[in-house]
Amino acid sequence: MSSSAQLAVERSLVNDVYSTKFSQGIQIEYGGRTSDPFKAQCFYGDGLRANATSVPTNSATSWANAAGGFAGGYTTPFNGNLTNWAFAGRFEWLGAGNWKQFRDLNSFRGEEFGWMVGVGGMGQSLRPSTEGEVSDKTTKSMWGATVDLTMDFGGANLFMYGVYRTVNLTGDVDTRDGESDAMHQWGAVVQGGVFVSDEIELYARYEVGDTDTDQFRTEEPGVELELDSIVTAGFNYYVSGSKDVKWTTDFGYAFTPIGDFASSGADWLQDFSGSTDDGFTNEGQWVFRTQLQLLF
Repeated sequence: MSSSAQLAVERSLVNDVYSTKFSQGIQIEYGGRTSDPFKAQCFYGDGLRANATSVPTNSATSWANAAGGFAGGYTTPFNGNLTNWAFAGRFEWLGAGNWKQFRDLNSFRGEEFGWMVGVGGMGQSLRPSTEGEVSDKTTKSMWGATVDLTMDFGGANLFMYGVYRTVNLTGDVDTRDGESDAMHQWGAVVQGGVFVSDEIELYARYEVGDTDTDQFRTEEPGVELELDSIVTAGFNYYVSGSKDVKWTTDFGYAFTPIGDFASSGADWLQDFSGSTDDGFTNEGQWVFRTQLQLLF
């Protein structure tokens, strides 16, 4: 979904952690025409984004490199990337309405009723960047799946999705309760909006997630940085009812410290203060955002 077609000022932190964003490869698409009730995509490439997969060492402030945030950069030569293989796919079913109305996350007054469900999956196998002995903390493979539902009511909208991902390591790593060679990560988002006039749309969103990384913070058991629980509420004002000029303002509150889900691009900052004496974290972060968007 384009950044200009969002409901809120910015996407959720769950999206920032689990989104692939950009990769190099080849993709085949089928369907999505006016007469088609479905759309399918299949991708093979040089590595998918692996955000929030780094495994912390025994120190809460020291991290070992695992997949490097990306399995290679955007411009890494295909044959030089640290990926054995990487696949991704998505299938969408249009239950009612038309494909064009699902190019944004809004449903304006007068638009027809519509709903669409989508399912997606990804998997990739990584190889270490150096020869010889490989650290147990190195990411070996990862796979994930997601499902989402979008509904337009002609003046109101509802969108929700869930995502699950498993990150497998090359060996067992010490945890708080023993050893583990994997992280089982998940997240969910639900949001909705309603037009109270032709120009004003109110909206709210709740997101929750867990990166399953606190198990590896064995030295500082009091530090909890793997969770995400945020509520956001705001409004869109469409000047003269036009979609081309939109003023968006929202307020967000985090019920848990922002750690592994931190994203400066979405204006949420990392709460962990660096103090390891008592595992202190700064709870209750709030964010106020406002922006004016012009489309031309």
